[in-house]
Amino acid sequence: MRVALFLWSFLAIVPFAGAQISNIFNENVANVRLESLQGDTLTLAQVIESKDECLVLIDFWASWCKPCIQEIPHALALKNEMKAEKIIFIFISTDEGQPEWLNAMKYHQSNPSPQYRLLKEDKVIIRDYFNISGIPYYLLIDLKNNQFVKDTPWPSNPRLAKMIRKWL
Repeated sequence: MRVALFLWSFLAIVPFAGAQISNIFNENVANVRLESLQGDTLTLAQVIESKDECLVLIDFWASWCKPCIQEIPHALALKNEMKAEKIIFIFISTDEGQPEWLNAMKYHQSNPSPQYRLLKEDKVIIRDYFNISGIPYYLLIDLKNNQFVKDTPWPSNPRLAKMIRKWL
């Protein structure tokens, strides 16, 4: 049963047409609102469509989540390892309040990746669409081949690096 479940989550690749995020996910997901460190509100579509990389790895995390915090150094090491590749790492906090998120950002200043906070009102859209039962949660989007993988392995798992290299 575990092998079958593992294979299903590994092969849960969902095709989409074009590099427009509005064609990747439904309109509700594309229009999920994110707050930037500068205080601007952007949609998920605006954030992803502004990138010209082939792959996007989204890390959903929170300041209170120990496994999330423990994975950040692994994600940054993977990002450094892949710095010559066409991949962008985006970190999206699920913290309820802005102060908690901003305090965590001060603590993790070594992370120069794009940082956003998912607005509370839109959390349920992301949770339900991707069937997220907990964080950290990683989503790998392949803009070149028009697909994404739900339940992407954590950065500490060597399978993620292999998956990224295969897709590049």
